[in-house]
Amino acid sequence: MMDGELLARVLEQAQKAWRIDVPADWLAEAMTRLAISEDTLGDWGPDLVLATACARGFSPAIAVLEREYLTQVPTYVARICRNPEQLEEIGQTLRVRMLVGPPPRIASYAGAGPLGAFLRVAAVRIALDLVGKDGLGGDGRVSELITEASDPSVDPEGQV
Repeated sequence: MMDGELLARVLEQAQKAWRIDVPADWLAEAMTRLAISEDTLGDWGPDLVLATACARGFSPAIAVLEREYLTQVPTYVARICRNPEQLEEIGQTLRVRMLVGPPPRIASYAGAGPLGAFLRVAAVRIALDLVGKDGLGGDGRVSELITEASDPSVDPEGQV
């Protein structure tokens, strides 16, 4: 059973971080569906709230996702692609994959790490599919790029 105080605290943290108010039952349902532990909620709570709200089509949350993360797509994939038209296509494909369902893929975010890393990995995979893997030095280089994308300590801007 979910600790009500923890849930309330996480919703308050999310409100402070993202300036969105999300019903507690949305988060509780996502936690049950994804088997999210209280420890994970404690680690990535605001990110889980944002993802849950986006998965439900809550427009204030989608605006935050756009502003905080989706605008960063060119930075996420800079080592793979710099073509403006392809960058636009990567960003649009990421938006559709994450926000259109049923269910939208963002609904699968279970707090295994920061939401930014989850989105960065998805963007890198889309870029690799679009641009092709041939010019990247083989499968080892592709694996390295995906591993870097999933590492929350890697600063994508420092990788350009």
